[in-house]
Amino acid sequence: MAMGYDYANDNLADINVTGDDITNQPPPPPPPPPCPPKREMVQPVSKYDMPWDCAYGWLGDTARTLDEAPGMAYAIMLALFSSQGVPDDITTNTRGTIYVTLAAGVGVGKSRVMDKALRSFWNGHGLLLRDDPRRVKRFIPSSAPGFQDRLTLPVLEGQKPLVDEEGRPLMVNNCLIHCNEMHALLNNLKIQYSNLPDMLTDLWDGNTFETGTGKQLRYTNAHISFMGAVPAADTDAFSAQFTAVMMQGLFDRLIVVPQAEPWDFDDNWQPTPCARDPWPVTIPPEVMTAFGDWRRAVIADALKDDPDSEVVRMMPRISENARRVALISASANHEHIMSMECMQHAIRFGNYQVMVKTDFNASAAENDDAKAGMILVRAMEKLVARDIKRFGDVDGAKRYYSYSYLMSAGNIRRANDNMGTKIFAAAWDAKVRMNLFELEPAEELKDDGNGAQVFTPIPGKFTKRARLYRPDYTSETCSQLVADDE
Repeated sequence: MAMGYDYANDNLADINVTGDDITNQPPPPPPPPPCPPKREMVQPVSKYDMPWDCAYGWLGDTARTLDEAPGMAYAIMLALFSSQGVPDDITTNTRGTIYVTLAAGVGVGKSRVMDKALRSFWNGHGLLLRDDPRRVKRFIPSSAPGFQDRLTLPVLEGQKPLVDEEGRPLMVNNCLIHCNEMHALLNNLKIQYSNLPDMLTDLWDGNTFETGTGKQLRYTNAHISFMGAVPAADTDAFSAQFTAVMMQGLFDRLIVVPQAEPWDFDDNWQPTPCARDPWPVTIPPEVMTAFGDWRRAVIADALKDDPDSEVVRMMPRISENARRVALISASANHEHIMSMECMQHAIRFGNYQVMVKTDFNASAAENDDAKAGMILVRAMEKLVARDIKRFGDVDGAKRYYSYSYLMSAGNIRRANDNMGTKIFAAAWDAKVRMNLFELEPAEELKDDGNGAQVFTPIPGKFTKRARLYRPDYTSETCSQLVADDE
């Protein structure tokens, strides 16, 4: 029996209904427990954080969906979108390619950001990086020399390099070089007579690169973008990864995005697939004029503070990268004519790069020995600055440190795992021989003649501990060490 409608008496009544007697059914399950309130995210703060007002349009909105640090998210989305082949603006000679390098310590989330971006970014032809020769090709550098040969095409002797064997124009290959860790790429850059630095710089400047001669001639016709990461928790560890000689101009072309601390991300994050193809963009004269005015103003301000400012040397590349960021973001925003708003966001991004690359720069050292020596000196200076704060000017500045303590306290081994410990040990010995590190005199207990035991230096004997050689420590020089550390 169940409650039904009694048409004879025009009221509700207990009447027979077909099927099972619902009065004997088990009770419905209890409702699910209420969802816990969303946890408030507490994000790290650093002077190297990119403000969100540097991001523009569709790419900026898409970067926000990654739930990651603004700088890393936006820069990786710029690299991914540009790898589709953003058309160059011929009238202003502005290219649609970009090279992005993330710099952060181990476990901060460099690879996670790139993985999220790859999972999110779709286009009208399916996954951006699927194995389709008509779409984007992804190259992951290996440790073996010559991985760049996969970017080149063999060209027959006497053949025009822009056509294939049948005389048809060669298609421009849209390529993405993807390095979760840049060790393999940097190892290839270190190889003597490697053409990889020249190839990457030439392909940043244009689509073509030619190597070899005669029947060994190989030709590249590629639109290349790059995204990679280096394990560098601070500026010293970053400089140790790059040398000006090794990079041969490539470093100035990189966009560098540091992240000091891990980002507090949502564990339940899911990708939001997005689809958008690049549009051709023209940069109007008034926008180019604004870019030029900004570049000259930054250089003038830098010269006021320091006539030898590095900003003067870096600014031409930084301003060109800012124009490329504007072109790529305008293309993603489907603007045929670049807007002034897009230009303003790109200039903010350029100012952010001026601040970052002033500190995150390539080392001037020419080889591993010189790099190791520079790293040891910088680590020693940091320890001296720390002890000055703890023990006062002169007492703190004259403390000695062992080699093993310096390597451990300076986190040198972990931050520079691509360099062997023998190199650092040799660099320590070299600094001692050059009197840049002053060894601690060995001492022994002797009677001072009054019945007291005092420590007395042993002529010609030293311990294995050393300190920075500073014969004239003063309050001013000690304060400078502390200021440099901060």
